[in-house]
Amino acid sequence: MAKFLTKKVLVIRVIVPLLAAAAALFCALALLSGPVLGAEYDFLICRLPAPPISQEILLIETGNSGGAEHVISPALVGSVIMTLTEMSASTLIIQTPILGISTGSAANPIELIQRFDEEFKTMNANVRNLFDGIRLGAIAPAEAGRFVENVISLNERGRDRLLESAFRTSETETVELEKMFAVSGVAHLPLDLEVSIIAGSGVSGLSSLYSSGYSRPVPDSDGKIRRIAPVITNDEKETAHIIWLALKNRFEEGEFPVKLDKNGAIIFTMPDTDASFREIPLELFMEYDELDKTLYRLLSEGVSLASYGGVLPDKYPAFLYEKSVQVRENLLENTETELKERWIDSRNAYFAALGDFFSGEVEAQINASFEKLFEEEKLDEKGAERLEAIREGELQKYGIAKEIWRQLEGIRGRLGKALAASFCILGRSVIFPQAVPVPEAEAETVADIAIASPPELSGADVSALLANSLLTANSIGIASEELTGFYSVLAAFLVVLLLLKLRPALSLVLGLTATALVFWGFSYRFTRSAEWLDPIIPTSATFAAVCSSGLCAFIAHWNMSARIRRSFGAIVSKSKLRSLIKADKDLPEKRKNAFSAIIAIYNPQLTVIERKKNATIAAEAMEQFKHEVQEAFLKEDAVIISAEGSTMLVSFGSPLEQLAAETGKADSDVGGAPAETPANKAARLIARLPPPKSKSAPWYFGLDYGECSFIWSPLGRYTASGRAVVRARLLSQVSARRKIKALVSGSAKEKIDPQRTKEIVWTNERNTNQDVFFEIIQEKSP
Repeated sequence: MAKFLTKKVLVIRVIVPLLAAAAALFCALALLSGPVLGAEYDFLICRLPAPPISQEILLIETGNSGGAEHVISPALVGSVIMTLTEMSASTLIIQTPILGISTGSAANPIELIQRFDEEFKTMNANVRNLFDGIRLGAIAPAEAGRFVENVISLNERGRDRLLESAFRTSETETVELEKMFAVSGVAHLPLDLEVSIIAGSGVSGLSSLYSSGYSRPVPDSDGKIRRIAPVITNDEKETAHIIWLALKNRFEEGEFPVKLDKNGAIIFTMPDTDASFREIPLELFMEYDELDKTLYRLLSEGVSLASYGGVLPDKYPAFLYEKSVQVRENLLENTETELKERWIDSRNAYFAALGDFFSGEVEAQINASFEKLFEEEKLDEKGAERLEAIREGELQKYGIAKEIWRQLEGIRGRLGKALAASFCILGRSVIFPQAVPVPEAEAETVADIAIASPPELSGADVSALLANSLLTANSIGIASEELTGFYSVLAAFLVVLLLLKLRPALSLVLGLTATALVFWGFSYRFTRSAEWLDPIIPTSATFAAVCSSGLCAFIAHWNMSARIRRSFGAIVSKSKLRSLIKADKDLPEKRKNAFSAIIAIYNPQLTVIERKKNATIAAEAMEQFKHEVQEAFLKEDAVIISAEGSTMLVSFGSPLEQLAAETGKADSDVGGAPAETPANKAARLIARLPPPKSKSAPWYFGLDYGECSFIWSPLGRYTASGRAVVRARLLSQVSARRKIKALVSGSAKEKIDPQRTKEIVWTNERNTNQDVFFEIIQEKSP
């Protein structure tokens, strides 16, 4: 355990971070409740496995016009409704604006301009394609006449549509549309659908067609739509989404097949680009309706010319078409189920008759009819030529009608296969089908490879996603606040335990790494479980715990460092002080013994100054003496253990030095060997020490070596006691009396290089005994 990590500090480093994590968790839950979805969710949702796609859903794509949502006429809406009824579709949700109806007047110029632009673009494209085909040889000269007739027919259809837009009346179209809604029983028009684009026009008569549902969901705070509420409540009034109104009969009353968020909304999932919704263009309905009418016109002209006289009336398609129209009119006047079935049967009979008509011997009958005329009539050459021209024209019309029938049969088959029992949504899609992603080899940035956020959604897209969520019972689950809180506290607690005994810097580095791993872990959990537990919530709790744990560790380490600096800053070198701070063991506050070399530095001049000078001068001299001793000995990594009057004690080999050395930074010796003894180091320093800088008398030294007891206390600071301390002090006094710079005891001499000392013998004045001392040989200054 690090020396600054006491039990009290460890308890604080557990409790404080957990309290901080709880506070951060509370704030995150309050701010992100709902949940709140944003860029983080957008990034992760694109990495979620694609949800299942309901094959019942069919998008009827209206396309776009000048970048705006396509606006369709009520007549076209009615045509779509009747076609869906004919093909037995289950539901139609209208999600596109309906062309404005101006209560009996002509259409607005803005609408006409839009319609003219669309039609003339189509005409120009048809003519250009025809001439390109002739120029490139794709169309044979013999076939050119037939293709010209087709282009003329297409242009006539465009003319009819323009006339319809210019001279329509709201009353007629509204009444027709209301009847078709009633007949089908499958169409739904939401309350908030924009049905008019005419500025200043009157209110549309379509209000009676509205369903009670809404279709425009409330976006999130950033404007994006990520969820839809099946039912919203305003002022105690409930309004259901148009999709839920169309599907709720399939589920038990009051029960949703998917999970809802806190506000009662479904967070939908985004289908994959390779498994998108089924889609069919609105133009296919227009083409189906126009080809149907054109074919009837051609067949009816043949009847007027008696070209198909050989076909029985009950088998002739034109008569069956008129019969189905009559049944349809009766159906619109009286919406009975039996009439609807009769109308569908009549349509099927009409197309069955078309199949027989164009696969039989009608062409041979036409030739036979004209051959009979040639035989019965006495015609001159010019008359025969005119009759022959008429026969060629009728055969050409029959050929054109047969080609139109083939196209109509193909479209009908395609519509029948797509619409049967389908849940249809009429509108413009902006993401289905999605664009092909850029290959990695061609992408310049990461953003080109992976979509960073879901695209903007149209009304049709939103309805399709909601319908898919309900039909497949698939949506984003929402983790409860209890589960979120449990995981967040657990993550924070584990990180706190991980950082409990680490130093501040390492604690912050590993803590931030652990925080990033927590964010990644909960993000990965979402991509695998599809249950939204906002990674920001546990990450914020973990981040708060990491910061508070690091702060607690920093404060504890700072207090420890400050205490060490106050206790030992003045008695050890800066490098040794740093080593003591880095040391990972208890400081020697308790008594500890060690074999050390003790140096006593005696300045006899200080006693004289105290006796002869005033106190201020004496104090200044004392401070000067202490400063010079610190400067001389601390740079050699000695430890000052006492400053008593005119004598200061310095130690080599104290427990402080041993503790500092254990950090991996051994004492820095000047010219000494790595294994140099403390006594030899002390002798070498004394031998090389220059005279003091002050003008006072020279210093005198006493050196002894032995076991000493070291202790730190608030009163005496760091002190040492023992026989070596006493003898070093006495030797310094003797060296001053004998005017010898430094004396060494016999026990210290054994630990010193013999070349550094010499023996001194003198006779004691009080008796005849001889005293033996050892002097340190002073090295000459260079």
